[in-house]
Amino acid sequence: LQDQNHFEEEYAFFVLDFKVSQALAIMKHVAHQCPECVLNEHRHVAASGTDEPDARSELVMREPEGLWGRELEQIKWQVGPDHSQIISEEMIAVALAISERVLSTYNQGLPQDCSAVMTDEEWNLIRTFSPEAQLSCLTPAMVESAQTVIKRVPVFLQSCLLRSNIWLLKPSCGQFGRGILLLDRLPESPGQLLRWASSVGRGGRKGNNDSKEGCVLQKLVEYPHLLNRTELACIGSGKPVSITKPVGPMFKYNLRVWVAVTLREPARAYLYNEGFVSIAMQEFTPSPDAWSHITNLRNGDRSTEEDDEQGGAGVQRRWSIEDFSSYLELVEGAGTYGTTILPQIQKTICSLFRALAQSPSSLAPETAEEEVIAGRSLSGRKLRRLGLDFLIDQNLAVWLLEVNFLKNGYATGHSQKGSAGEAKRTLVKKMLEDETQLRIALASEPQGTIPASFQQVLPLSFSDTHTRHRAKSSGDAAVGTRLKDSAWLTWLWRLIDMTCLLCTPHDSHRKKK
Repeated sequence: LQDQNHFEEEYAFFVLDFKVSQALAIMKHVAHQCPECVLNEHRHVAASGTDEPDARSELVMREPEGLWGRELEQIKWQVGPDHSQIISEEMIAVALAISERVLSTYNQGLPQDCSAVMTDEEWNLIRTFSPEAQLSCLTPAMVESAQTVIKRVPVFLQSCLLRSNIWLLKPSCGQFGRGILLLDRLPESPGQLLRWASSVGRGGRKGNNDSKEGCVLQKLVEYPHLLNRTELACIGSGKPVSITKPVGPMFKYNLRVWVAVTLREPARAYLYNEGFVSIAMQEFTPSPDAWSHITNLRNGDRSTEEDDEQGGAGVQRRWSIEDFSSYLELVEGAGTYGTTILPQIQKTICSLFRALAQSPSSLAPETAEEEVIAGRSLSGRKLRRLGLDFLIDQNLAVWLLEVNFLKNGYATGHSQKGSAGEAKRTLVKKMLEDETQLRIALASEPQGTIPASFQQVLPLSFSDTHTRHRAKSSGDAAVGTRLKDSAWLTWLWRLIDMTCLLCTPHDSHRKKK
């Protein structure tokens, strides 16, 4: 979302997606219920004569760091999830009707606003849904209808992500998780989101355009794969570990990989074999708490020793892919990273550059003359370093979170102080040394041998691969309608350049969503 840049149109699309996801979240919740169990639980509560205390949930908004002296926008929210509100038969019936309407409408093309799929009265009824709330009496017919709907949901609606319908706002100009806001309800005024984003941007000399950069709204992966920090630490220190099912606190994490690329047709991309995982500061919770969900926050890097148990300064939060792979071997099975995770990462990289190469291409043409403006090569010949952040869900599906341009210095090398940051510092140092060897090899005439620490994943024949993908993907045409055909590609490249979130799983048609 950007001010004066189709803001109202884009925000209307977000509201549509948000409200549709709310209805689908109810359907998914009902589809996983056992009618007999719910009925017995309901009777037990009624017979006991005890009522749950009012647990009306308020959105947790931790004050972000790095306000740079600016006043933080206080967002006023509409009514949202309420744990004390029973999930009534009427709520379920309305959500089912909306979902049926959505599936029928989306088969004919993407709707332009919410009025095509639900009324304001229907939205007022389903917006208080919370999976922690008590269910009213269910019938087998209700559960069966919900299961049928979920099976019919097209993949680009991403129902696999849903639990409580939590979304994420990230300032386009943020870094280190600063200003990321989790939301499970809508603001009273959409402009509040832009003002929040400008309040928590880069600041200082680089903050002059924060109010113009806008923000990105993205669906949160609510069922992430989780790691046991204690067991991972044992692996990292070389201690013997024998686990099949970790016990104790589990943490959300993201995976960072480095890619060296040329932004010229045909693009060349070299994936570095190492990288690292970053773990959240606090134990995972399904509630919208940033310290539990955002894995690159810096607060814990500067906390006191007494906060160490919550991910403070003395607690290591980053481990190498080698340690991560060993952990997966024990928990998920032999070869999990190499046979399940890595192929999806490679496919995502190819899909990203396939999109950028579509007409009008965001890559420099092959015949471009060398031109340098402000130290940046416009011919695309220069090898650039990208940091790609991925999230893995509980089904081991890989989702692309963001793409970062990384220059030498702080953006690449920042790590925790002391021994807690030693693992990352070692990895970055080795990566930069290997990257130097890669640059030397590519600059040689004839080209030298690519270092073994890099694997080339591009170039591909973009026209051939795109044609084959379009032939087998049924959801692309509908999604392309909203994205205004090829015009979205320039917008996508601007987003990547601003280091912002892309809602991109490993399937290309989901990536466009």
